[in-house]
Amino acid sequence: AHVIMPWHKVLDELQENYRGSSSLGTTKRGIGPAYSDKADRSGIRMCDLMDPETFREKVHANLELKNAMITKIYGGQPLDADTILSEYNSYADRLRKYVTDVNSILFEAVESGKNILFEGAQATFLDIDFGTYPYVTSSNPISGGVCTGAGMGPGSIREIIGVMKAYTTRVGAGPFPTEQQNSIGDIIRALGHEYGTTTGRPRRCGWLDAVMLKYAARLNGLTALAVNHLDTIGRAGVQVGVIRLCRAYITNQAEFSRIPASLKELAVCRPVYEDFEPWDADISGIRNYEALPEAARKYIDRIEQLAGVPVRYIGVGSSRDQVIER
Repeated sequence: AHVIMPWHKVLDELQENYRGSSSLGTTKRGIGPAYSDKADRSGIRMCDLMDPETFREKVHANLELKNAMITKIYGGQPLDADTILSEYNSYADRLRKYVTDVNSILFEAVESGKNILFEGAQATFLDIDFGTYPYVTSSNPISGGVCTGAGMGPGSIREIIGVMKAYTTRVGAGPFPTEQQNSIGDIIRALGHEYGTTTGRPRRCGWLDAVMLKYAARLNGLTALAVNHLDTIGRAGVQVGVIRLCRAYITNQAEFSRIPASLKELAVCRPVYEDFEPWDADISGIRNYEALPEAARKYIDRIEQLAGVPVRYIGVGSSRDQVIER
């Protein structure tokens, strides 16, 4: 595990500001620069933080270059090594009892027949390799990231559940074919309380994009889907008068259902929609699939067909128990 250092946060903000109108929408938490150091083989790992002598050497070695970048390239203020060492050594003392060989613990759990639940962060289209680059995160939040991030072999993974919303959202910059920059997007945002967990920024909202969903299902090898916010899209549909689902893209009169690698090509893609009747009913208390309104079941059934993956869980409210399991 690599440690985010103060210079990572400083550089993250300075670089994002330097990009101006071409900014990536980073959270400015230092994650990207920390991954850059990892690839550059100059990062500071948790085991380094636990060893005061090694940590001191690496801080001084890194800071000389980082301060040069901060001051000479971006015009920022230099950081002080002693201040950093004092702060981070106190973190090391607090964290020491929690730092261990996680990989070995996981293997022991598997060998003893225990179940392990991994939760992926962010989403498929923020994947550094398969997402909408460069509007992505710095890691692999897809299912394969479990193997590289936790050190688990692919053969150990028995089930992969894709967690999604009944509509599409995005935080920050990047392509979004079904985005609704109008009252429809505002309605979905308000009903779904769509604001970034880390930044508090309003999320961009739009209709469900089944082209993206199919890509994510294939890429992650999904065995089941968990569709959240069915209640939200139902209420939004009542206000708007319709619920729409993108089943394909069209450009130059040609319809297709793949994700272009080129963002320039993706930017000119127009969604091909299917329209669904909204349901004017409170579904928050329903726990049986067959008890859902017929219109809601038609919407879920179509999601299954287009994704090629069965929907196993359906969220009908914000509470943990407001879930239908099929």
